[in-house]
Amino acid sequence: MYELIYISTATKRMDETALNKLLLDARDNNSENNITGMLVYSDREFIQLLEGNKENVLFIFDKIKSDSRHSGIKVFHEGDIESRSFIDWSMAYRGISKDDKLCNIPGLEKWKSGELPLNLIVKSPNTGKELLLCLREDLE
Repeated sequence: MYELIYISTATKRMDETALNKLLLDARDNNSENNITGMLVYSDREFIQLLEGNKENVLFIFDKIKSDSRHSGIKVFHEGDIESRSFIDWSMAYRGISKDDKLCNIPGLEKWKSGELPLNLIVKSPNTGKELLLCLREDLE
């Protein structure tokens, strides 16, 4: 198993219709390629985790890199993993608003704005993965 986590910025603010379209596309592509993962969106910012066979993950990521809805794509973690963290979802999704509390993760506990604290997440890949795993619990 292989995992890749990246951040990006939406080229324009996405309403519910645009997000639903993006999720449908992602879920279809991921299902076809046996990829699971999670997407988080907040105020034009994305953080996404993809997991599966390395070749398939990189294939999907290449599609994402050429998707005009994303800009400033930065991988901050990738590597082999023992098992999937999102086995039940071709693409779990969680939107975040300024009113949400982001788990009790060092560096994120005082987060109050409507934006993901991407600078903290990029500096610590473990923080990014912890955030995704914590937000996953809200979906179960």
